[in-house]
Parts: sequence; structure tokens; C-alpha cells
Amino acid sequence: MKFFYLILLLTFIPSSYSEILTRNLTVNSNKVTIIKNYSVEEKHGVIQIKICDTCTRYELTLDDNTVFILDSRNQPTENLQRTRLTQPSKAVRIQYNNEDSSVSYIRWNPVAEF
Repeated sequence: MKFFYLILLLTFIPSSYSEILTRNLTVNSNKVTIIKNYSVEEKHGVIQIKICDTCTRYELTLDDNTVFILDSRNQPTENLQRTRLTQPSKAVRIQYNNEDSSVSYIRWNPVAEF
């Protein structure tokens, strides 16, 4: 019976106790600033996102675990800067770790007309 109450108690723990580990941003490509392009040798890069003029800037880190998806295909992360300059997008989705600001993936959906 005690086991039943323990299970019942765990079931009703408020969700506010859970911690959000990742966040998602969906922005226009001109809101993405590449501070330091990803380098294969250093396995490091830095991007900055500013959603609006009065919003805070997000400074996010690219590492060797970052996945860069362009047109539904995986691309080398070092192609991010060239893509930023040549293929504007109205929907760049970035998922990052909330604690260390490392980027999990960037999904870049280019558009024919910007």
C-alpha cells in the first residue's frame, strides 16, 4: 500500500519541478550573426541571435556535435557562413542547450524569394 502512495505522489508532482534543458529559436536569417565561423580544426564557432531591437542577444556556441541541416540534408557546419550570405531564409530554427548555450542543430530552410 505504501508503494501505491509513493507512485501516486510521484505522479502528481508539479511540472514546475522539471528543468528545461533545451530551447528553440525560429528567426529570420538576417537575425543570425556569425561571430566566428565553425572551424573543423578548432571544433568551435560562435553565432549571435538578436530577435528584436530591444531583445537580449543570444550568444551560442557551435561545437563538433552541432548538426547543420540545409534543405532537409545534413551539411558540414563550416558551410554555415556561406549559407548565411548566399541563401536567405525566413525560417531558421536553432535548438540549443539552455545551460551551456551549445547549439544542437540548425535547420536552414532557404526561400526562393526573400
